[in-house]
Amino acid sequence: MESDFKGARLGNANFKNAIVTGTNFDDAWLFEANFEGTVGLTIRQLSKAKTLYGATSLPPHIESELRQRHAELFHEPGGLDFEEI
Repeated sequence: MESDFKGARLGNANFKNAIVTGTNFDDAWLFEANFEGTVGLTIRQLSKAKTLYGATSLPPHIESELRQRHAELFHEPGGLDFEEI
């Protein structure tokens, strides 16, 4: 089953051990999200997110590639009231 989190504000979301194959993270705010043990996560999925600021436990190869190609995802996002997340 594919989930659609397009544009969702998922601050502190816990995806620990979740199966996210095919999940849509386009424009999702994944502020401080936990990806420990996540299955099916791809660079392509996360490269379309709005932010990964403070995200934890990303698979090392995915985090490295994203930091290299999409470093802005890890910068503190502007224009967001963190109380809304």
